[in-house]
Amino acid sequence: MCWLSETRVGYRGVYDVKTLKRKRTFKIKNSNISTYKILNMKKVTHPHRAEGFSTGAYSDGLIVNGFVFVSGQASVDFATSEFQLGTIEEETHRTMQNLKAILEAAGSSLDQIVKCTVHLSDIRDFAKYNEVYSSYFGDRKPTRTTVQSILAEGLKVEIDCIAVVNE
Repeated sequence: MCWLSETRVGYRGVYDVKTLKRKRTFKIKNSNISTYKILNMKKVTHPHRAEGFSTGAYSDGLIVNGFVFVSGQASVDFATSEFQLGTIEEETHRTMQNLKAILEAAGSSLDQIVKCTVHLSDIRDFAKYNEVYSSYFGDRKPTRTTVQSILAEGLKVEIDCIAVVNE
């Protein structure tokens, strides 16, 4: 337990009052004892990410308080730093493989996903996408939201997820 006398909780995290710079910790109030717990975040990277390959201003995943939050993944070959465009089935398969690799690097697995958000460039591809997606899960499938979105680079599918991490 740690008291933070020089910080303020803002909309997107904890800020140092003197410098107004964001810290890499978040405060969550424990209503039972009126103190604050500090949650450390651990960055997770795709295990096959090529040196110098940057996909944007975000982490592949972050582990926080027993959960891993995985950023939207797509049909990317992390070893060659290239998008792998194809059919909706091919892109869904590669996207799920990328999610799996990041989850395993975090100490989790596809079986421990709690929630997925899926973006399809064409909602008419839903049945084909869903056939491949559902093959990655057993009887207990995670909760899911699926929407149609405009995706970069001509991609057909992007998936992010939240999963439990093994302790």
